[in-house]
Amino acid sequence: MRQQPIFLLLAAVCLMAACTHKKTTAEGEAAVSPTETVKAIYEDLLPHYLSGEAMHETEWSAEKKYCSQEWLRRREADMAEASQTGNASAIDYDPWLSAQDWDTDLALYDVTLYKKLGADTAWVKVCLQNCGSLHDVYLSLVHEENEWRVDDFPYEWEDHWLSAKENLPK
Repeated sequence: MRQQPIFLLLAAVCLMAACTHKKTTAEGEAAVSPTETVKAIYEDLLPHYLSGEAMHETEWSAEKKYCSQEWLRRREADMAEASQTGNASAIDYDPWLSAQDWDTDLALYDVTLYKKLGADTAWVKVCLQNCGSLHDVYLSLVHEENEWRVDDFPYEWEDHWLSAKENLPK
């Protein structure tokens, strides 16, 4: 009879440990959520925008650093096609800001999980202050190579969602 309370105590301790255990990657590092990933991206990007650096280079280097292999493959094909034809790229705006212009008041206001679409896909909503007002930018992320990567920049147009990636060559 004395073993039953000890067993219950051990079971409770194990359950508490399981509930408070942080997820880790294969390398043993703490797993990062989609929102934490996006916050880190914008904390890295915004100083470059505010410093006045050549933004096309910053935008493309950010894509190479933070985007999925699929996005990069399609974006590179788009840029090569635009270069050959002399036409503008299919993405003729800054996808990180969902704008063509920004002001010195550019700031990260909020980052929230918009929706989770299974274990490997999530949409994150970024609220930015730009040119005196707040506006939202959405990022679609995929879990690739043990980290979250931006796979698309979806946007709402006349009550339905469009995909920036769908404008790129397949």
